[in-house]
Amino acid sequence: MIKTAVVISNENKIFVRILDSNIKKNSEDSESIEARNPRNFSVSAGSVVAIRTSKTVEVLYGIISLLIPVFSAAAGFCFSSFVLKNQSELLKAFFVLLFLAIPSAVIFVLSRFIRIDSRPKIIAMRGES
Repeated sequence: MIKTAVVISNENKIFVRILDSNIKKNSEDSESIEARNPRNFSVSAGSVVAIRTSKTVEVLYGIISLLIPVFSAAAGFCFSSFVLKNQSELLKAFFVLLFLAIPSAVIFVLSRFIRIDSRPKIIAMRGES
């Protein structure tokens, strides 16, 4: 997705703020994010740029953070239905939640150590603010 952003800092790293129709250009309410500059545009504080996030990274994050825990919870449901045939529904529900929580926790912990470069990149200059 391509968005327009304003550069707020260009020291060692480039930080930008997304410009939104609901947010003023110099609003302190909007969050600043780090962006890459692979084309080495000459940017300075106040420059308006177009940034793009990687669709591959977005899809990968979606698969890892949503689909794996959901499929694992389904596996927990199957496990509890076949292995715990004569047990209470509460115990079966516990296994479904357990099979949902464990991969979610593992993904959360691994995401702190294994980083995918998901920083948006500057793809064009739009001018000065």
